[in-house]
Amino acid sequence: MIFVTTVICLMIVWYVISSGTLYTTVILPQYLILLAKIVTPILNIFGYQAISSGSSVLSRDFSIDIAAGCDAVEPMLLFSIVMLAYPAKWQEKLIGIFAGVLILFTINIVRLVSLFWIGVHYKDSFEVIHMEVWQPLFIFCTLAVFGTWMFIVGSTQRTKVAGE
Repeated sequence: MIFVTTVICLMIVWYVISSGTLYTTVILPQYLILLAKIVTPILNIFGYQAISSGSSVLSRDFSIDIAAGCDAVEPMLLFSIVMLAYPAKWQEKLIGIFAGVLILFTINIVRLVSLFWIGVHYKDSFEVIHMEVWQPLFIFCTLAVFGTWMFIVGSTQRTKVAGE
């Protein structure tokens, strides 16, 4: 019960912060611009001649605007909140949060690059892939990262108990 209560309280704190002016007008827009600046050179490696303008990635063949909700902030934050609430040692939590957020951030970059590629080559499938494939796939990835962390932490704890 403590775990669930902690998760709920931390989520409330997050939603209060994320609805604030500082987050919506400064932090989030700058983060979306950062994502566009990361995705653009990756696309250029593959020859797309893309440029970024604000949170948009543009080419002559296709353009995307990286908007709130396409940033993976909520899944990364929910992952971090669940990790903080989980009954484990602080060092394990912090290592797990750092590694997990880095993995999820990287998966989101792959998602954005793949969506651009789909937009160029299979424009009619873009919305389906964007909304009906990548969204549940990203949720699955988030759960898989958390499950992997739980397995690793559990294995470490079982090894310590067996060695005592």
